[in-house]
Amino acid sequence: MTPGNQVHTEPTGDLAVLGERLMARQPGSHAYLDWTMTMLTDFYYMRLLITVTPDEVVPRPAVPWAEYRAIRASVRG
Repeated sequence: MTPGNQVHTEPTGDLAVLGERLMARQPGSHAYLDWTMTMLTDFYYMRLLITVTPDEVVPRPAVPWAEYRAIRASVRG
């Protein structure tokens, strides 16, 4: 697998920060770290890896760089 296609099974990096924030905002979620609760709810946190193979790929013309920057600027506000 390439680095962008890796399956993460534990919170590391940005996910660890998210986990800490979640525990601070929802202290009751500590109960889900208990072994029994982990066995009952692992299906929720461990999703199936789904691979999609397209039937058709339609190339689009490239957007000129100046137009691209103008679009991004208008989206950002």
